[in-house]
Amino acid sequence: MTAFEIRSQEREWGTKRTYKVNGFWSGETVVVDEYDGRIDIRWSCGGRDTGEVEDDIEATSNFAAAIADAVELARNLRLEQTAADSD
Repeated sequence: MTAFEIRSQEREWGTKRTYKVNGFWSGETVVVDEYDGRIDIRWSCGGRDTGEVEDDIEATSNFAAAIADAVELARNLRLEQTAADSD
């Protein structure tokens, strides 16, 4: 089982990427929101889903992996914005 799944929602003003982290109830545990030239990262663990993973350590490890991935995604988006602005 993977640590998380990412879903993208294209909107006219930007893209919203949501992370469903295995071990937590929320379908939007971590969100990277790109809109109007801004990039926001937000998270909410919500409640633990004890049916998805064996224990808190695995769930927390999945959450950490999702946060690390979201930060890397946001950095890459910022680099793309900077490159586009300099063209």
